[in-house]
Amino acid sequence: MTLQLEQIDSITVLSLHGKLNIDGCPEFEKAITALPAGGRILFDLSKLDYVASAGLRLFLVAAKSSAQKKGKLVVCGLTQHVAEVFKLTGFNTFLTIESDRSAGLKKLQS
Repeated sequence: MTLQLEQIDSITVLSLHGKLNIDGCPEFEKAITALPAGGRILFDLSKLDYVASAGLRLFLVAAKSSAQKKGKLVVCGLTQHVAEVFKLTGFNTFLTIESDRSAGLKKLQS
């Protein structure tokens, strides 16, 4: 898995590519802890093919941290497989999910 971090205006975009399994979790966790406290964060998962349970835990950590620090967190571009995993695990009920990057950025700008 690879990560790409970019800043679009005041929004931090973290794009994940490949498979978020046990091997990629330490890098993703490090990136999450480096995100600005209380900031506006967009996770772009349009190139994420797979997410393991360890990766799901990190999305939960990021969501809780963002809520505690009064930030905004949006996830966008879920591939079919990742969308199914999020639905089966109930992550789609507490994460704000948008169809693509453009919609995610718009949601964070409002």
